[in-house]
Amino acid sequence: MQYQTLANILSTEYGVGPLIAPPEAVLWAADKMPDWQAKEELKALNRARNIYGYVPVFVPYGHRLF
Repeated sequence: MQYQTLANILSTEYGVGPLIAPPEAVLWAADKMPDWQAKEELKALNRARNIYGYVPVFVPYGHRLF
C-alpha cells in the first residue's frame, strides 16, 4: 500500500479507512503531510479507489496540493 501515511492519519485522527473516507477527510489528512508526500499518496489512493469503485478525491482549484 503506497498510501500508508495517509491511511494511518485517516484511521487515527478520523476513525475511517482510506477507501471509504469522504473526500473532505482525505484532504484534511493530506494537509497534515508534506506536499510531495501528500501528492504521491493521493495519486496512489485514487488509483485504489478507482479499482474498488469508490469516488476519487479531487483536489479543488486553489488548494495547496492542486
